Amino acid sequence: MKEEVRHLCAEYGLKALAAMNVVELAQLLDREDELEKAEVALAKIRQLAGVAPRPVNVLEALKAQQALPVLKTGVAEFDEKTPWGGLRRGLIYGFAGEFGAGKSMFAIQCSVKAAAEGWRAVYIETEGALNIQLFERVAKRFGADLSSLVDRLTITQATDVLDVKEILLQLLKQPADLVVIDSFVSHALRAQFRGRERLAARQQFLAYLLDILRRLARVYGTASILTDQVIDVPSFFSDKRPAGGKSYLDALMVEETATRSKAGEEESRRFVEEAKGMAPDLSEVKKIRQTVPWLATDVSFIGKWIEASTAQPWQAAWYIALLGEPESISGKADVTEEGVKLNVNMRWPREVLDRIIAGEGGELEPLLGRPVKGWRDLVDAIGWSRVLERVGELAGSIKPWIGPERADDAEREGRARRMLGELALFAHFAEARRGLGDDRWRKERAVRLSRAVEALSGGRIRGEYADRLANLIVYYAESRSRETEERIDKLAGELAGISREEVWGIVDFALNDMYCLARDCAGDRIARKFVAPALELIMLDKAARGEFNKREALLRFGEMYATAIAGDGSVEPREVRLAVGGELGGGAALLRLATLHLLNELLPKDLKFGVHTYTGEGRYYYITAYGDGAARFMRLLAVAAPSAGGGYLSPKFDGFVEEALVEVRPGGIRLTKGGRVAADLTISEGGVEVKYNIYLREDDILLEFHSTDRGRAELSARLLRRAGVDAEAKKREGKDEWYVWATTDKLAAGHKELRDALAEIVREAVENGWVDAGKAERWLRKLERGLTLREGQPKYLVRLARSGALEVRYMSTNPDSIEREARRLRDMGLVEGRHFTAKMPEGGKKGYVSILKRGLERAAWLSIHGSGDRQRPAAEFIGYILERAKEEGGAVYEKALEVVEEGRARGSLRLADIRGAEVFVGAGDTWWTSSAEGPNSMRGGAAGRC
Repeated sequence: MKEEVRHLCAEYGLKALAAMNVVELAQLLDREDELEKAEVALAKIRQLAGVAPRPVNVLEALKAQQALPVLKTGVAEFDEKTPWGGLRRGLIYGFAGEFGAGKSMFAIQCSVKAAAEGWRAVYIETEGALNIQLFERVAKRFGADLSSLVDRLTITQATDVLDVKEILLQLLKQPADLVVIDSFVSHALRAQFRGRERLAARQQFLAYLLDILRRLARVYGTASILTDQVIDVPSFFSDKRPAGGKSYLDALMVEETATRSKAGEEESRRFVEEAKGMAPDLSEVKKIRQTVPWLATDVSFIGKWIEASTAQPWQAAWYIALLGEPESISGKADVTEEGVKLNVNMRWPREVLDRIIAGEGGELEPLLGRPVKGWRDLVDAIGWSRVLERVGELAGSIKPWIGPERADDAEREGRARRMLGELALFAHFAEARRGLGDDRWRKERAVRLSRAVEALSGGRIRGEYADRLANLIVYYAESRSRETEERIDKLAGELAGISREEVWGIVDFALNDMYCLARDCAGDRIARKFVAPALELIMLDKAARGEFNKREALLRFGEMYATAIAGDGSVEPREVRLAVGGELGGGAALLRLATLHLLNELLPKDLKFGVHTYTGEGRYYYITAYGDGAARFMRLLAVAAPSAGGGYLSPKFDGFVEEALVEVRPGGIRLTKGGRVAADLTISEGGVEVKYNIYLREDDILLEFHSTDRGRAELSARLLRRAGVDAEAKKREGKDEWYVWATTDKLAAGHKELRDALAEIVREAVENGWVDAGKAERWLRKLERGLTLREGQPKYLVRLARSGALEVRYMSTNPDSIEREARRLRDMGLVEGRHFTAKMPEGGKKGYVSILKRGLERAAWLSIHGSGDRQRPAAEFIGYILERAKEEGGAVYEKALEVVEEGRARGSLRLADIRGAEVFVGAGDTWWTSSAEGPNSMRGGAAGRC
């Protein structure tokens, strides 16, 4: 046996043998029936390797442990709570938490940080949810390039628990400084050890894996991270335990990983700088129409500041375009399974808002009867009693919209009364506060509370004591601080003839039955939710009476309501939802319903719609339009939603486009004094229309619109985009004028209705002898055939469905466009029915080409590994889809990138095989997948190469 051991030492190394147990060594020696001899040999090997157990005193043990390297993970909550300040080599760490707690993200961060610090890290993923993009994102966060870590970071996807065992055994020979198993008790393990009768076998297998990790720690100083989910354990007290039990987490037990930490100033600054670079040019745009709706949703008041928080760069860019560069910023990082998400808080002085309102106060004069000079002046200028009265008059008409569809009349009546009561409370206190600043209003509230305290106490608390208690009630309503409680107790001790319990009874009564006086229901934090819908109500009411331009009212309402949706709303296929909540949220929701009712009175019959309002968690009211009603509402919003620079200001608004049904009418063809052929072209949608000029020039067809009002120019660009033409409102250099124009090729990429109208103009010009027939024939061929522009890519809609799945869809009313796109995808190598689906337009409704997840993965694979005639078109297609997803921002881009990376990785992601070979990991049909037989064998799919 000595000779055999000598050969093994030469092949494996002394430490590798020392890290084995007796059975493993005996199996390697092929002496499984001679365990005693193998035991003697192993003891000698460990002695020679210097890892044999020996007695040491406590100082030596402490010194040895302190000599082990420590890794700072970058998560302060972890580093600060461990006695040694981070992740120490030679220890096994267990992290257990509920789904989404951030376990995987923390494990990935540790792996990348370790590799960046020079450690060799091995990351073993067992759940089939490997996302390489997360590693890349974390590497960038620490200033590293993932490619620079390739020699120190190994990522392995284990198919089953036997893979995990073999990988760990391989590490006995090729050790690592850090081993991560995510997760230790995987679905695969539970599937392979099903049933209570196999529970003991499962725990024995876990114990064996843990034993390998302990030996790696003992011999090589390897640190290990094991993640696990927690499960509910039935008991008298609520209890959660790791799915694998607590027994294996002997080094460190962390019940929940830290999922949130303060983001560094540099990260927050970079976020804001990125947003500044994206900020649209809103010069000459009426900012008040967008700022006031934002105040009703995601922008709020904090003392003398206005504050907004967001994780979306597009949203921060919009804020900066409206309010300018923030005066202060801060951030926090939310660690999720999808990655580290930065949430940045920005603040502006309140004077910024007042300047916007004062500068554009004349905009509100037709509604309020006078210009306004700032935020509080705007709140005071609204006739809240009249607003309440008008909503009361409409309450019977909007009652069917209150509550879910299944609600009966009694339930709807009860909800309506409660919501109207909340609106009445706000209106009463807003009228009472009119003309009073914050300090004067606080004193006025205290005076009223003082009189109430005296009455409630039967005169036992009066004078100075009543005033003091009233002020304390106001402070307590605002902060609920322990200090204020102590001051109330102290005051109660000074009073004679009334007990402490009676004093607190008065306080409780004031906080409940006199809530609005104590808490201030007329304060800015509540008033902000009512101002925008109140202005909409006044405007629509005036338009219905002929006192305000109807078309302008529709556009302003659409712009303001769409902005509110950008903050607290959502747009899904055939669904538009706005959330209204918080204190007195029912009153604000009822006011919103009243505006929607007045809107319907102004809309033509084919655009009228209904909504339903239901309450959700946290007393939120959800105002939702469904189905055909939502489709009709979207048609107005598609025209009116804020835009700049050739696109909407929020990716949410792209959802409106699906339902847009523009009408195009040619007319007024004529010959100008200069001899040019001119005509009118009217595009209408959602009750709004714009007239464009058409010129048949020497070499092309020109569509043009110009106006000194940027708002009208943006509207003309939006309507033209709804007709399928890529258009943008631009300012004419050196002139106070905005224009939109498009020539032949752009126009030929438009929808069939637009192209048919233009063709009609061209044919009439030929009949009149105003245009050369040969030239006209070239134009007509383009218009009849249609063109696909945007560098060969039609405009795809890329977004997340409510289920979280990625939607990639191209829509058109033109059958030729749908067929051309389907043919292009087939030429690229995608298979209809398997990688994409197509539906031709019918009955004036749009058809579509929808890319399935498998299809996007396939295109991503072709973009790297396809043949020449497929690789380039696929690469251009994937680049375009990612560009569209990036425009949507946030979760949409991350999801698209995840799918693309999965596709690229199939057949290209090289991982360390458990036997040292390079294998390719994938899943599904016709993809390479790892197997014990080698990289060219298949597991779970059809044989052959894609």
